[in-house]
Amino acid sequence: MTALPAACVVDASVAIKLFLIEDYMAEVQAYFLRAGDDVELHAPDLLPIECSNILWKQVQRTGYAPAQAQRDLADLLSLNEVHWVSTGTLLPQALEIAMLHAITSYDACYVALADRLQMPLLTADNRLANKLVSSRHHILTLDAIFTPAVGEKSGDQTR
Repeated sequence: MTALPAACVVDASVAIKLFLIEDYMAEVQAYFLRAGDDVELHAPDLLPIECSNILWKQVQRTGYAPAQAQRDLADLLSLNEVHWVSTGTLLPQALEIAMLHAITSYDACYVALADRLQMPLLTADNRLANKLVSSRHHILTLDAIFTPAVGEKSGDQTR
């Protein structure tokens, strides 16, 4: 088990947990509450677009209230503690990463930003993490942080 980083890039799979009832929702909410104090969070400016799409899917597929989706998006856009970076500045490196690792350009933008800032990318997307496991990119998953390894007790970070 690993600790949440003091500084990282977060992707949409993490940020959406601020609003949707999913695994690690409470932990993500607490982490974002620390942003600006002892946690430094960064994200490409495509994160709200991806979260908006996730909210749209929730409205379409699960009956999530449209008014709640609008409030969630407004709350996301008002997160002053997140350092937003223009996606346009990430695209050349992101395309290279996407082609090399067979990941989407969207995901590669997060990876490119993490590389640029020399910080880990925090994601809940285990499929993405698995594609990058043998790469030079520093990827942390919520599962790796919050799920004890075999033989490890919850809360015990010694090995």
